[in-house]
Amino acid sequence: MEDQSKSSLTITLWWVLTGVLIVSAAFIVGSKWGLWTAIDASGIVAGLYLIALTLYVVRKPLGWRTRLLAYLVVGFGLGAVAFLWYRSQATAGQQATLRRQQYAEQTRGNMVSIMTERLRQSMQEYYRHEPKAQGSLREIFVRQNPVLKEGKKEDFDFIGKWSLKMQPQAMDSVVLVAQSDYKGRNPDFKNQDGTVGRVQEKTILTRKGIVRVSEN
Repeated sequence: MEDQSKSSLTITLWWVLTGVLIVSAAFIVGSKWGLWTAIDASGIVAGLYLIALTLYVVRKPLGWRTRLLAYLVVGFGLGAVAFLWYRSQATAGQQATLRRQQYAEQTRGNMVSIMTERLRQSMQEYYRHEPKAQGSLREIFVRQNPVLKEGKKEDFDFIGKWSLKMQPQAMDSVVLVAQSDYKGRNPDFKNQDGTVGRVQEKTILTRKGIVRVSEN
């Protein structure tokens, strides 16, 4: 009797240890692809482990009614957990998508604001000395923003990461193009740097004023 008790205790400890090890291993492996993947992997493995444990524990000499009831209870419990898990994942995914959209629009507004302000300063400088302006609109802008001359770009990390670049145009105009890492409205839009589907805004300065073009 004592030997049987020790044997049962040993088996129980082995089951517990095995469960802890395989769930931990699933979490560690899944973490290579992110926290949510790790949680999903460990949850799936835990569910399979519980099924195996139930099949081991609920066996003969228990009666078939008892076994059936146990299977139904475990099956219902796992099904309910799986459903709630799916709902929570779907909700989390929707919230993450909404946050990305909000960040994208905040970045878009920041891009337009900075481009418009810089072009406005150049236009004010031009008309302050007009008709004897000290250079064209483009020359004045480059003088005020030397980092953007010769096709160079300026990187920003404020309300999202994005970059600003001046396109080569005639001397009486300035065309600025800003691009962020967030997804834009059209997933097939080709951005200025060769990537596809990113947020991109353009502002154009001429003697008539500033025009905004929301490209994606």
